[in-house]
Amino acid sequence: MSTLVGIVGQSGSGKSTSIETLNPKETVIINVSNKPLPFRGWKSNYVAKKLSEGGNYAVTDSAATIITALEYISKSRPEIKHIVIDDSQYLMSFEFMAKAKEKGYDKFTNIAKNTFDVLNVARNLRDDLIVFSLYHEEEVSDNFAKRRKIKTIGE
Repeated sequence: MSTLVGIVGQSGSGKSTSIETLNPKETVIINVSNKPLPFRGWKSNYVAKKLSEGGNYAVTDSAATIITALEYISKSRPEIKHIVIDDSQYLMSFEFMAKAKEKGYDKFTNIAKNTFDVLNVARNLRDDLIVFSLYHEEEVSDNFAKRRKIKTIGE
């Protein structure tokens, strides 16, 4: 069973910048929001080509595509020790916006299920893999007490 690590923080707090400390030869980054990474040299260290061709950088906001990538890395890329899913909360946000005109509550169930499936697969990969899932946080009020939580769609 792999290790799943959630990293939660405010925008600009260093979540994505911390990726710089990982060895690019042992790391795959899945960039959900398609934003440039905030450290020098990332374009030369992280190559956007197919994982089957040795790539270590992918841009996708599709839960199904991320699941396929996670399973492929676990089975076929033994040199990879770290997988970073950067800006994971956008999996929910982008799917929500894509379904904005759909009526009913089923879309919320589907969005939650897709996100759950990514995390469930991520924690059941080969033993030597560490999957980092990075999230923005939000402050909410709960019975007049403020608390912080992962930014999500809806309640």
